[in-house]
Amino acid sequence: MRAVLNLISLLAVGLIMAAIIMAAPTETMRGTELKQFLEGFDFAAPALDYRSVLAGLALGVVIALIARISWVDIARRTAGWIANQAHRLLLLALAAILIGVIIYV
Repeated sequence: MRAVLNLISLLAVGLIMAAIIMAAPTETMRGTELKQFLEGFDFAAPALDYRSVLAGLALGVVIALIARISWVDIARRTAGWIANQAHRLLLLALAAILIGVIIYV
């Protein structure tokens, strides 16, 4: 599971890098060419969507937290708890069946 989450986070970083590369100018520009290129941009407009930044940051934190969980240990503990509580769970299932019979009859 950790490998899958690492792959997803690497894909996210790759997507960010691809977006930066696509936004960068394609040719080497000097002096007047760079000035003419920059005149076409509206620097007064907001260049960053803060909701997207916060959503990406939150997603990155969640992926990092999920990657720290030992999923094998959770399955092992759950199976051990069910084995220890088997008698209680059997009584609970029997009670649920009897209540279901009383309600539907």
